[in-house]
Amino acid sequence: MEFFAWKSPAGNVGDDLNRVIWPRLLPELVDAHPESLLLGIGSVLDRRHAPDRHKIIFGAGGRSPHKLPAFPSPHIDLRFVRGPLTARALGLADSFAITDPAILAPEVFGARHALTPRGYDIGFVPYFRTGLGYAGRIAAKAGLRLIPVTLPPEQFIGELLKCRAVISESLHGAILADAYGIPWTPCRITTLRREKETHAFKWNDWMASMEVSSGIVTLPDLDALGEEAKGFSLRRELYAQVAARRLKQVVRSDAWALGSRVVLRAHLERMREEIERLGRDYGKPRAGWRRVRLA
Repeated sequence: MEFFAWKSPAGNVGDDLNRVIWPRLLPELVDAHPESLLLGIGSVLDRRHAPDRHKIIFGAGGRSPHKLPAFPSPHIDLRFVRGPLTARALGLADSFAITDPAILAPEVFGARHALTPRGYDIGFVPYFRTGLGYAGRIAAKAGLRLIPVTLPPEQFIGELLKCRAVISESLHGAILADAYGIPWTPCRITTLRREKETHAFKWNDWMASMEVSSGIVTLPDLDALGEEAKGFSLRRELYAQVAARRLKQVVRSDAWALGSRVVLRAHLERMREEIERLGRDYGKPRAGWRRVRLA
């Protein structure tokens, strides 16, 4: 079975988790049903995939209500989706939503204290397409710990675990922080311009699944100025100062978001059940297990 993961040239932790989590939690599927594609972590439930290929929807979310694949389909086995917005856009009840499967990271990498003692930094996680030079300047001026999403998943999580709270432009920066009980708040620099309607849809879909809400901090988008303006050092510094000032206000306000631990535990329990069921349905034949006939 292929565990789908979009590949960013520089890396992107949300997508890269698919290559780590599924082979470890579903090892019996690695060599089974090569014709099937599992869509798990991320906003990957869209029309990029061959319509006649067998697909298992296992927590994937939509990018918008208008970009979803045709459903129902004999080529789709839908187990659960990321959140209620995706479920409703597919014409399904909210009960078909759990949350983003990235909450399974502690099941694979271990609990917080198994990795590193929790520190006292505030983390800053930019979107993978936001320039790290600019993001690093903002973090330095605001006194924040820069955590690039281009780090390998285990290293990224290790950096998160040194923080008491996180300001994240990356959705999976917030999801992973929440999974480990680290409070977070969202920000945006380049995401709204680059993702357009996808930005609000995916954040609201996930937050609704966790029964949590949060305002979002908008920071100056250096990339929107164009190459000539970006090369002007005074403009870069001014933008970085404005952004740092806003982030310092966030830290002073101490108004962080964190999903309910009761909701998180319920989601984890249901997700474990879905993993067991998927392994039975699609894994290599074992005593008492049935082989699924694919459409």
